[in-house]
Amino acid sequence: LNKKVVICCSVALLLIIGAAIIIAVTLQNEGTSESSASLDQWEPKLVSNSPLGRYQR
Repeated sequence: LNKKVVICCSVALLLIIGAAIIIAVTLQNEGTSESSASLDQWEPKLVSNSPLGRYQR
């Protein structure tokens, strides 16, 4: 492989990873309706399964 090809691939991977992180952060910030609904479904199960949740009850 040429050094230019390796550099281009690494830069492209960094851009893809950065875009994925930005998309994930924006989805977490914007997704108040869908993600919070799914979290409301999962939080009681996680709390009941965790030892701290048993002490809280």
